[in-house]
Amino acid sequence: MSEIPLSTGENTAYLDVCPKCHIVWFDDSEYQHLPKIPVEVKFEEKLTPQQREKLAIAQIELYKERQELEDKINKTSDEFIELLFPWFGLLKHFI
Repeated sequence: MSEIPLSTGENTAYLDVCPKCHIVWFDDSEYQHLPKIPVEVKFEEKLTPQQREKLAIAQIELYKERQELEDKINKTSDEFIELLFPWFGLLKHFI
């Protein structure tokens, strides 16, 4: 085991670390004396219920618009292919 110093402002704690497997071993109450890292709050958790509802509606509208665009693209490509097939039929007469 190796002792690694961990400075936390004024205090220094010495953590036991296994050099082979890199596991940190805590003695009695060492873990409790480590500084607490604040948990990051997600953006959505800060919203009021009304704001969440508006966000959900906007996401649904965006999804619908994207779906409509994809449908138009698919329809246009299908129409284009339908227009090409007769030309391929005519081409065999000229080749």
